[in-house]
Amino acid sequence: MRHDLLHLGFAESVAFRAVLENGRELEHYSTPDGESPLPSRIEHLHCLANKLSSRHCVYKALWHDERGIASPCVLKEFELDGTGEQWRRLETEVEVLQQLHHPFIVPVDAVFQPRKKPLAYVQMPFYAHGDTVQWLDSCSPELWKRQRMLWQLAHAL
Repeated sequence: MRHDLLHLGFAESVAFRAVLENGRELEHYSTPDGESPLPSRIEHLHCLANKLSSRHCVYKALWHDERGIASPCVLKEFELDGTGEQWRRLETEVEVLQQLHHPFIVPVDAVFQPRKKPLAYVQMPFYAHGDTVQWLDSCSPELWKRQRMLWQLAHAL
């Protein structure tokens, strides 16, 4: 199946290959409280968005780097079907995010596929105020700040 190519490190774009992490597993993450490492079941993570509210499930976790330092992150889950459609969506999303490099566009830290699962995860930084809509709702920034943010976002795109 096409999704096996992700695990093997095959990707068509340089931007995608730059963040592809072969060998990374869910066990490299822990729950947001930092208490327990993740088993191979991601359901133990805090769900920030599910398929009812978004195209993908998005989970909050802690990433433990090679020095053991934990950083909050989000994991966006892609179900890789046998047709390659989800693979193309994954590649496109990662490539676009990698090319934008803008403060209002979340960067991609890593992409990985757990062993023997038709799933891929895109790791991105966790922002305490959430996405743009949540930030606007929770912080109620002044009009000029909202206009500036939208102008910069349009400029980045």
